Amino acid sequence: MSEAAATDDLAAQAGVFAALLAVGRRLDLAGLLLMAAALLALVLAPLALGPRLALLGVVGAGLAEHIFALRTAFDRPIFAAWSRRWHDHGAHPEADLAAFDQALADAALRPASAAAPRPLAGRIAGARRLLLRQGQCLMLEVAAWLLAVLLVIRST
Repeated sequence: MSEAAATDDLAAQAGVFAALLAVGRRLDLAGLLLMAAALLALVLAPLALGPRLALLGVVGAGLAEHIFALRTAFDRPIFAAWSRRWHDHGAHPEADLAAFDQALADAALRPASAAAPRPLAGRIAGARRLLLRQGQCLMLEVAAWLLAVLLVIRST
């Protein structure tokens, strides 16, 4: 494969993954709504201990989901920018990845002693794990809500 074709392939991978990371925003909106509703129920509804604990579980899972959402929101424009730079402007992926790692180290967001720049595939795998964890936290929120509802129904 030629260098230009390899760069185009990396640009396409980065672009596809940027689009996938955009899903994280939708997950975060759902998680924030579930968490806000749980907080309202905790403040306004006279609930027994079981449902209250389940709703606190919603809030805890919602906070974790939001932390993962912040990370996926950080990564999405980076992948999109790489895709544009590599496809439209002919920038070199290796140089961009190394410069990005150096910028992270300069901002104390990555150890300066870290090994050589990670390849795009490793970055995609890491961002995929973040998005997966965000989705898992959202599922925990939904499960805790269902538990709270079941506990309220059972106690009536």
